Amino acid sequence: MKLIVKQLSYLLISFVFFTAMFGVSSKVFFSYPSRIDTNNVSQTLFNSESQLVMFHRNILWDKEQKMLIYGSSIARKGLRPELLESEKIKCEFHNLSLSASNITQMNQEVRMLLNEKEVSGMDGLIFLFGITFQSFVENKYRWKKDLTMFDLSKKQFFLFEGDANEFYPRLKPDNFILQKEMITPFLFIDKVCSLIALYPVKIRSRLVKVVSGGGWLGDNFFVKLNDRVMTQAQKDKAFLFWENYFKRDDGTVGEEQFEELKGMIKEIIERGCKIEIVNLPVPHWLSERMGQYKDYEVKINQLKNWLFGLENAGFIDLKDMNDDIDFYDSSHPKPDVILKWNNRLLQELKTRDYIKSQN
Repeated sequence: MKLIVKQLSYLLISFVFFTAMFGVSSKVFFSYPSRIDTNNVSQTLFNSESQLVMFHRNILWDKEQKMLIYGSSIARKGLRPELLESEKIKCEFHNLSLSASNITQMNQEVRMLLNEKEVSGMDGLIFLFGITFQSFVENKYRWKKDLTMFDLSKKQFFLFEGDANEFYPRLKPDNFILQKEMITPFLFIDKVCSLIALYPVKIRSRLVKVVSGGGWLGDNFFVKLNDRVMTQAQKDKAFLFWENYFKRDDGTVGEEQFEELKGMIKEIIERGCKIEIVNLPVPHWLSERMGQYKDYEVKINQLKNWLFGLENAGFIDLKDMNDDIDFYDSSHPKPDVILKWNNRLLQELKTRDYIKSQN
């Protein structure tokens, strides 16, 4: 019995020692960012975009006016907080967009903050949804077993409880900082293990390119994003991808995600916050070929008319910024174009009465 107790003591001491060591290492090699920006998650302690949003949300807990950007990778790359900040308006900008999000996953992010709004002291929240027709893919086609990437992140470290429909934090906001410090060593281990595991995946993808005739580095490796132009073969391949993405034979995006978006807009307004819907551009060639885009246009115009009857809700349309030459693939804007997107958006935001002006 004494031997067992002794061994357990050694294990406990070793656990405490290595946990402390990893905790200190995390502080040395990584730092917590001053804002949430999922486009820069690789520079942080967090291993994924959803980890950053979930475990760093405490920096949003004050009464300063904030605009929180949600969307997919198009909004993550195209709507940049540092470009939207202006000397003429008093507003923090954070980008909480998660790659390949549909409306359901965006709603999950928003609802987590709304549920904490009163107890955390948040005020002056403005939610901005950067959407395209890709944002409206139905859950049964987008997620396995109805679990989004946000759901899967909530299962990490056993900090949330609930089922697939709703997860709740086990610890309340007033205990959040302690909770965050406790899991910091494990976040560091997760980050390091992920980086180590990433290299074999990269090598394998290079080998696949060689076997398929694309070369070790791929056709576009030495071509800067600003200089890339899609070939017709690349467009055909992208079209087939998006057509299969929706998996609907009727060529529509369906009603499910639009109904979810309307419900979230109502909830945001009822909770005393504001909402902006930004219709982001997609390449002209893709919008002409996709039946889903044509259906999306009809439904988004109906949503736009519905929004005009609501207070604290707005709609900004950027769809005309859709020159094919402005995109380096079938979705994402070139770096030089991102500035134009944000300048246009900022000019629209400055017209809003609720945006506080600098003194």
